[in-house]
Amino acid sequence: MIRKAAQQAGGAPWERHKIGVWSPKGGVGKTFLATELGVALSAIGGRNCVLVDANMNGGHVKLRLGFDTAGTNRNIVDAANIYKLEGGNGRPEAIKKALTEEMFLKVGGQGNLDLLAGVDSMIEAQHDALSTESGYTFAQSMMDHLRRHYEFVIVDLGSSTNVGVHRGVLIKLDTVLIVAEPGLTSINDSRTGANLLEKIGVPRNDIKLVINKWLPDVGLSLKEASISANLSVAGLIPFDATGNVTRAENEGISYVAKHASMSKLPSHTQKTLDGIIDVAARFYPPIGFAWNQRKSEQGKKRGLFGKRQ
Repeated sequence: MIRKAAQQAGGAPWERHKIGVWSPKGGVGKTFLATELGVALSAIGGRNCVLVDANMNGGHVKLRLGFDTAGTNRNIVDAANIYKLEGGNGRPEAIKKALTEEMFLKVGGQGNLDLLAGVDSMIEAQHDALSTESGYTFAQSMMDHLRRHYEFVIVDLGSSTNVGVHRGVLIKLDTVLIVAEPGLTSINDSRTGANLLEKIGVPRNDIKLVINKWLPDVGLSLKEASISANLSVAGLIPFDATGNVTRAENEGISYVAKHASMSKLPSHTQKTLDGIIDVAARFYPPIGFAWNQRKSEQGKKRGLFGKRQ
């Protein structure tokens, strides 16, 4: 379906991309968006992707995907420590030894998605290999390495721009998606956050706004949100009032992976999926064409993930 959609798109241009999902405040849905973008681009788009949990406040990507990595020596702390022990300082051999295939968790399903799990707590993030300049150098080398090995690198980030790992990742990204809720306070926080990103060297044109939990009759209009944040809007993800986002999280499964194959969905869930796919399609257009084609076809026996309806 993706191949057919790509033909219909007339060879719509796309390129390898490093995408960061960030916000100056927590609780707005950064991890949700980062996780679902990774699944959409890999499982629906068929692209080779890596999802990195670089939130030094304590990452939760692995929980959303059903992993328990305790004691496995397979997370960003272990990678950074190996990098430092191998000499660090941007040495190619050091980052190659730090980011071997065994360091990544393989996300199940038919997609091509690897996961570099994050820290479990802020205490773990204080490891010498991740703190201050060590973390900054490691993050830069990590992003350069992943860019060479994956078509899409999606990173979930913590809010502080003063943390070395966060700063090192941010300045290496092609696009930073700032996630906000549809209220005026959250939108204004996004404007302040974009100003902070500019101060550390992120070009304003590379910063886009994604509005999560969108309520059309309650939130600001897209035009008002764009003006208030002084940012272009990369997408909006409607609020799913059915509780399916929380159900998927509690089951340790991606929201997209759980629902995208179903032929009949609650209206709220369908609209939320549409919003996620719309954001993903900005980076890989054939996803949007395939998704629209899939919705227009009725009575298919199998869905996007090979599951029977």
